[in-house]
Amino acid sequence: TSLDILTPEGELATDATIDTGNFYLAWEPGGDDLVVHLDDELFLLRDPRDLETRESLGAPGQSFLAPVWIPETRHIVIVDDVDGSDEGRLIRLDVDDRSAQDLGPVRGGVGMTVSPDATRLFVTHGGPDSERGNEIEISNGSVSRPVQETLAASEVIVLETGDRTAVSDEPSIWAEWAPDGSALALLQPVSQGARWLIADERGLRELGTMQATPTFLRNYLFFSWQYVESPRIWAPDADAIVYAAVEAGVPGIYVHPLNGERVRVSDGDVAFFSPRPDGATVPPA
Repeated sequence: TSLDILTPEGELATDATIDTGNFYLAWEPGGDDLVVHLDDELFLLRDPRDLETRESLGAPGQSFLAPVWIPETRHIVIVDDVDGSDEGRLIRLDVDDRSAQDLGPVRGGVGMTVSPDATRLFVTHGGPDSERGNEIEISNGSVSRPVQETLAASEVIVLETGDRTAVSDEPSIWAEWAPDGSALALLQPVSQGARWLIADERGLRELGTMQATPTFLRNYLFFSWQYVESPRIWAPDADAIVYAAVEAGVPGIYVHPLNGERVRVSDGDVAFFSPRPDGATVPPA
């Protein structure tokens, strides 16, 4: 696998390249810096055009894919493996002075995405050891349990305090914040495909089930925690999501309103919304 930096015109910005087994990355929201997760190591590139000059941020392991950069800060969120065990620590790390805030435990493979207002972090992982129900209603405020306790396989964490709110006992394979931060769209596996759920101030509710198209499954879901860095499935006004699904053996593009039935809008294998500069919604492409 190779990492190249391109100009806005799609040309190589530098002849340098990084070759590695696998990598994931997080751009500083302003585009000035780049954090790269190369195998089990983490590096900061202060000049993404200079791939040879890399500052080590340690070797946290491979229990997570892409680090998360918190907007308007110099902080990223990573998972630090604990002696190669199944349990890791969720860490908020300052890339400049290397100071760290421990946000508590996580287990197994971890996926995460930060809210648009940079105050909350959605995390999905192996969850707690104890048996719980299938779903847990999301609350409006933070939970009263200790910060160091894992509540569920899908959780929202307040970045300032580390307080956790349980969202679902099931792990999520895709999670995306609504553009205004008012809700989360979650995709969770079920026996015959996957189901979309919406978590907001009303609680957690199922939107519908679907069978993912082979293209979406192979090229996007496998790398979901890299792609959710950029909003993709939500309509800009947060009233619907778009996805590709197979129905009766035929792949198609569906727009699913939060308060209505899904509508098939075209043939296709993959679809995402794109916001216009004026904030209006354009058709999925």
